[in-house]
Order: sequence, then structure tokens, then C-alpha cells
Amino acid sequence: MAEPLSIAASIIALIQITNSAVGYLYSVRGASREREAMISEATNLLGLLNGLRFRVESSNPDNEWFHALRGLATENGALDQCKQALELLLEKLAPSHEKRKMKDALGWRFKQNEVDCILERLGGLSSLVNVALEEDHFTLSQAIQHGMLTIGEDTAAIRQSTATLVDDNKLLKGMATGIMADTAFITDQRSLAIADWLSVNDNSKQQADLMTRHQSDTGRWFLESDAFREWEQGKYRILLCPGGPGAGKTMMAALAIDHLQKTARNRDSPVVFLYCNYKRSDDQGAVQLVRDILRQLAVHQPPIPKPIQTLYEKYSKSYPPEEAVVDTLEAICSDFADTMLVIDALDECNADVRSELLSILHTVRMKAKIRLLVTSRHLPDVHAEVQPERTLEIRALEADVVSFVNSHLLELSSCVRKSPDLQAQVVNAIVASVDGMFLLARLHLDSLKDKRSTKAVKNALVQLPSGSSAYDMAYQEAMERITPNQKETWT
Repeated sequence: MAEPLSIAASIIALIQITNSAVGYLYSVRGASREREAMISEATNLLGLLNGLRFRVESSNPDNEWFHALRGLATENGALDQCKQALELLLEKLAPSHEKRKMKDALGWRFKQNEVDCILERLGGLSSLVNVALEEDHFTLSQAIQHGMLTIGEDTAAIRQSTATLVDDNKLLKGMATGIMADTAFITDQRSLAIADWLSVNDNSKQQADLMTRHQSDTGRWFLESDAFREWEQGKYRILLCPGGPGAGKTMMAALAIDHLQKTARNRDSPVVFLYCNYKRSDDQGAVQLVRDILRQLAVHQPPIPKPIQTLYEKYSKSYPPEEAVVDTLEAICSDFADTMLVIDALDECNADVRSELLSILHTVRMKAKIRLLVTSRHLPDVHAEVQPERTLEIRALEADVVSFVNSHLLELSSCVRKSPDLQAQVVNAIVASVDGMFLLARLHLDSLKDKRSTKAVKNALVQLPSGSSAYDMAYQEAMERITPNQKETWT
């Protein structure tokens, strides 16, 4: 039975072998548009695969999601088949040892139909990893049961784990901002023991994963808004950012965290954050969430704060009571000039946890300076409990959706990549149908990846779902597209 380490090892192996292929794509001459399309698709998959790897490493092997995920790592399962396919692809990609000495040997070796097939498979695999990242064990189990996760047979179709770590330095740089905050100062075994005792939940990994997937020129409106700037400057303490499903609330939270970490003037104003998830309710009780915050504060700067060391010395062999945990948070925050706390998806905590957490934070805020930014769906209960001094609605701007769609056009078939007019039709149709939902734009793009002719693309654009049920319809269509023998669509 596959365990977290063995599944993570399989994912890492896919990432590594794909890096070799990506290295070739960057060095080969010719077919620049096709290469860019492959690299773009692979880069998107990179963030997803790394996200899945981090989720696996921090997963409880006993939960239902992990039981479903085990089906991916069986012998000749999806991960195994993908690895085999990638190895076969590398035989075509990588020049022989002698030819590597000859620069002329590094020429483009793919026909257009092979390029299209690889791009199609990469898009399908991204959808599969997205299913796994949703942590929906029922959907994942169904996908495995119906053979949807079988990658096989078509060697040209490998693109799965094109988890293109474009090169190791680029990946490390992209992930450094998020991970640095949680690891930079863990310099000895005692510090590591204290940090892990406080919490094994590493929010910085999710932060790093989100930033690798962020479209660089989107979301600026949020950071440049008067509401966010005034909150950042301390003109008020509580900012609530509500938004509808798929509007990009989590990405806006990640952008805010990244911005605050980069612009914090000194270490006397730490930035801490929580990513709430209703599927992790078992390990996201109010006290545990406070301990997640304490872990981040523990490694904010050396040495580990005295109140945390005292808490550890007193309760290291047991579970500390809520009062002791809250007192520790209060003592630490009182020593800082300001503490900026970002909580994403507060609505995904159950009502009791949400109320208890906000009550704790209210108590601490009476004696310490804490600025609170919260994202949530539009729920009256959340608004009443948070008691924001200001609100800022999160909704994907048309310009951001246009930029997002434009940046992914190279993932579509050659009939789109070669026609500026068809590209404009794709952008306009998707923007008109998503109604401020980034996630729906992603699903619409995925739905076009197997359309190989201009007629097929135009027919699909006319049928793009829109309205209140658009997301559910698009998601269902995405699941139906993920089959072992995906057919090309020409009509």
C-alpha cells in the first residue's frame, strides 16, 4: 500500500524526468511557437504537481482523500505509466552522447500532430491533478475507478509531469518567498522540534505553490486599491474581502501575503497567514489554527521567542490548554510593533471554530496590535462575526481575465495559435461568459484543448456555459473529457 513518502517520491521522480525534457525544449532550435506552447503548458502543470507533492507530504494517511490517492501510485498506475511514457519521450528528445557535442544536432524533432497531442495530454493531466488538489476523495475515487487516470499508450502524449522546473534555480527562486518565512531561522534541532510540536501544518508550502501559479500581471488592482493600502498603512485594523466562488479570493490572499512579506519594513512587523479548508476540518480547530500562527511567529526571527520556549518546556509531553496557547500568542504579539494576519476562506471553517477563533483574536487584539485581512464568500454570519472596519469585494476584473486567457492561448491547438482572429474570438467569448470567475475561465480554456479545427473551436465557443450554473456545468464537462482514450475533435 502506497504511503505518503512513496507517493511523494513518485511525484518527485516525474518532476525530475520532466526537467530533462524541459531542458531540451529550452536549448533546441526552431519551432519557437510550438516550444513555447509546450513550456507554457508544462509550467502550469509544474505548480499543480508541486502542490500535489506538498499536499501528499503533509497528508494524514488515514483520511479518505489519501486512501483515494493511493490508486494513483499502484504498479502500472497513472504515476507509473506517466513515468514510463516520459522515459520513452526522452529517447526522442535527448540527443545521444556523441550528438550532444554537435550543436546542429539540437533541432526540432516533432511533427505538428505530435505537438498537438502532447499539448492535449498535458491539459488533461493538469485537470487530473486539479481534481486531486481539490481533495475530493469521492470524485478522485470515481476518476480512478473509471480509468480516467490511466495515461498510457501514446508516447507522444506524455506531457503529464512536464512539471517544468525550468531549471532548479528558477523553481527555488519562485518558491523561496513563501518557504523562507517558515524555514529561514530553523537552525538547530531544538528549534525544529519546537516548531513541529506547535504545528505540522506548513502554510508556507501552499503559499509557495500559489505564487508559482500566479499570472504575474493580474491582481494589481487589489494591492493598489485604497481599501488595501489604507489597511496596510494601519488606518484601520480589519479588512474583509468577500467574493463569489471562483473569483480568485485565495489568489488575492496569496498576493497580499507575498506583497506584505516583500515590503515589511522590519522584523518587528511579522506577516502570518492561515489557509482554511473545509476538507481539513479535523486538523483546523480554533486552537490548532492559533498554534499554526505561533509556528510562523516562532521562526520569524532568531531566537525562538521566550514565551514559546516556556510553553514548550511546560507542555512538550502533552497538549497545551487553550488558555496557555492564547496567553502565549498575546505575549508574543505584544512584543511586536504590529502583526499582520491574513486568513483565507474563513467561511470554510465550521461555525463553532470560526466563532472561537475570532473570539481568541479579539481577546489578543485588546492587548496587542494585530491587523486582520479576511477573505470569505458573501455570508452575513461572517460579516457579523468579523466586524470589519472596511470591505473590499474580490471579483476578477475583465482586464485580468483577458490577460489570463491571452497567456494560455499557446496551450490550444495550432488552428488557434496561428490565427489572431480566432484568438480574439476565444478571448472575447470566455471573458463574456465567466462573470468574474477566474476558475471558470480556466475550465473553459481546458474545454478547448481538444478542438483541432477552426469550426470545432467556434462551435465550442458558442456552447460555453454561462450564468449561475456555469461552473458546475464546466466542471462536469471537464471530468467527462478525462478518459484513457481521449479522441481528437475536428468537427
